[in-house]
Amino acid sequence: MVAAIRVAVYYVTSPPRTKYGEVRIDEKIPPEEDVVAKIKELYDLDVKPNREKSVKIHEIYLYPVRGIKGVKVDHVETTPFGLKQDRNWVIIGVRKMKPFANHNSEIITFLRQSFVDEERTKLKIFLQDSKCFPDLEKRVHILDFKRKYTEAEFVECKENYRGYKESEELNKWLSQIFDEEVFIMRAQSDRVMPVNQALPDKLQTDKRGAFVTDAAIHVLNK
Repeated sequence: MVAAIRVAVYYVTSPPRTKYGEVRIDEKIPPEEDVVAKIKELYDLDVKPNREKSVKIHEIYLYPVRGIKGVKVDHVETTPFGLKQDRNWVIIGVRKMKPFANHNSEIITFLRQSFVDEERTKLKIFLQDSKCFPDLEKRVHILDFKRKYTEAEFVECKENYRGYKESEELNKWLSQIFDEEVFIMRAQSDRVMPVNQALPDKLQTDKRGAFVTDAAIHVLNK
């Protein structure tokens, strides 16, 4: 007696992934044109008088290079996805292809950053004082917010970090400081990531741009 066996074959379309096997997130999501309308839709802004509380802002800091001590400023420009000129760059370790920050590198605490001009078109990266790495002749490097990048400079790392490598001169200088091969990467102009998935459901549609962390402000009421 011969039994007939039926086999059903299902084809499941898998989402696009990076070379590291991580799901690729579509970056090219246009920003909301009417930010105020979006905020009113997502949040309850009907605050009762007895619940109001004035908040005084004492200091504002920007972190153009994520992980390096922030730059104190007297004003900031907001965008739908965070503060302008905040977390535009990140330092990547080649061995693990992951970013360096205070939580996983003591070396990064020796670096400082500041804007070169009032228009904030250029950024200076330097060592905190002459006692840090005294054998290094070059102490300062300049990053340009308006620099144009080529396809050859594009690089993709783990955890959806991708963007454009800066100059070899700067990367070699940083590698000397970190005592391992590293490079500094500029975020794509349209890089958009979802905020922490632990947030309430109504906040799931919010996004963060550049290399802004989940700890940073994700929605700004203009």
